[in-house]
Order: sequence, then structure tokens, then C-alpha cells
Amino acid sequence: MKKVDFIKKLSDLTGVEAKKIVEAITAEAEEIEGLELPTLHVFTDDDLATRLINHVKISTPTIIEQAIKDARNNLKEKHGLTFEGKTLENLVATSIEAGRKEANVKPNEKITELEGVIKTLQANIGKVEEEWKGKYTELDGKHKATQRSMYVKSILPTDLDTTLPHDKLVALMGMDIMVDEEDGKRVFKDASGNVLRDAKTQNPLPAETVVSQWLEQNNIKRKALPGRGGDNDHGNTGANIAGIKTTEDFYSYCEKNNIPKIDYGKTLAEVQKVIPDFRLQ
Repeated sequence: MKKVDFIKKLSDLTGVEAKKIVEAITAEAEEIEGLELPTLHVFTDDDLATRLINHVKISTPTIIEQAIKDARNNLKEKHGLTFEGKTLENLVATSIEAGRKEANVKPNEKITELEGVIKTLQANIGKVEEEWKGKYTELDGKHKATQRSMYVKSILPTDLDTTLPHDKLVALMGMDIMVDEEDGKRVFKDASGNVLRDAKTQNPLPAETVVSQWLEQNNIKRKALPGRGGDNDHGNTGANIAGIKTTEDFYSYCEKNNIPKIDYGKTLAEVQKVIPDFRLQ
């Protein structure tokens, strides 16, 4: 990310002018005067989706209880009925029983009137429930879509020889390949919904194979970083590898050489060619 883009994004997030941020960073004085940062709450897409879903779960019972409470107050004002409780079943039972005990009103007419009120109430509550179920389903779908996108983003290498941004590549791969779950395991499907399987074993293809095949089909190659011997093999010097003694050294080596996680297995094999007894702990 370019500095100017970073500072603009920081300005958008904090509400502080970009010019003031630059002046604060470049100033020689240790104390920053005349610059106030607002209290912010930062959410990732995943955090926000989870928060909205939980809000729906928490709010639904309260809304239904409020609808029953409003109906109870309405019955009391218009018909002089007293009702205690927050459940629809108690409201129905109390309304019918009160209608039967009305002395100066024809019982059948009173019951018919109350039954009409109850049906209206049931319809309104049903409508509220359906609306909230629809919102929950929509949020749940967005939440799962976000999770799938984040997973594709995590397995797609970032060192690709293309001018397209990584996020756009993730979106393009998502159009060709769907991430799903079957029997508690993550699987990949083509655009028609067919599980991508190994031609010989018929086992679902692992993430590494799916990514490699998709890159090959779209003629997208990995960048030849300094010290790499080919498109997919890291050609780092034996001297650097010889310095790997611990698991921490291995991960530090991978990070310094910009080796993506998808290639850690190949890199470990290269290390073991130089240090046969090396093992990750």
C-alpha cells in the first residue's frame, strides 16, 4: 500500500485531516498539540456480521413480548380485560375466559369479537417473526459469504505475476470456485455445484491443488523472486538454509524470503536436503 493511500485511509477512519496527520508524524517535537483522536470501535467484516446476527437473536424475543404487551394494554383499555404474562397462549386463554364471564354482553358476540382480536394479534406476531427470520437469514448468508471470501483470500498466493489487485483475484476465483462444507469437511465445487475430485481416488481436491489448477487455467504464474529457481520452486541459497536450526528459524526464513504458506511444505523439503535431521516442532 502506498503511503499516500495509507494516510488517506487513516484519515477516513479517524476523521482527522490527512494534512494534520502528516504534520504530526513529521514534527520533531515529542508532544502533539491541537490534534484530538475520537474514540473509535474497529470491526472487521467478520466481527460486524457476527455482531449483527447476535443482535437479531437477542432482539427477537423482546420485540414479540412488546407486541403482546401492547395487545394486552389495548384489550384492557377497550374491553376492560386484565391479563398478566407475556406469552401468546396465556393471552388467548385469558381473553376467551373473560369473554365467557361478561354478564351484560351476549357471550357468543363477546367471544366472536375477542377471537377476531386474537386472530389479528396472531397475524401481527407471525408477521414480526417472519420479518426477523428473513433478516437473520440474510445476515447469516452474508456472514457465511464473508467467511468463504476470507478463506479463499488466505489460500490464494500474494506473489502472483499480474497487475490485478489481490482482492480482485479473490473475487474472480470465487466466481469459478465455490467453498462449501460436506460431512463437516470443507470442499470445493465448480460453478455448477459439482465437487472437485481427484480423477483417480475421487477424493475431494485439497486447497493447494484447487488453487494451482485455477492459476494454471487462467495462465497466472508466481513471480520469480530473487533467489528462486523456477515458477514454483524456491531457489534460496544453501548458506541461508544452513542457518536454520529451530522451528522459529524456519518460519523467520520463510517470512524474510516472502514464501507463502502454501509453499511451506516444499520449503521444508529444501531445508531437509541441506539439514536431513531438521524437523518442525
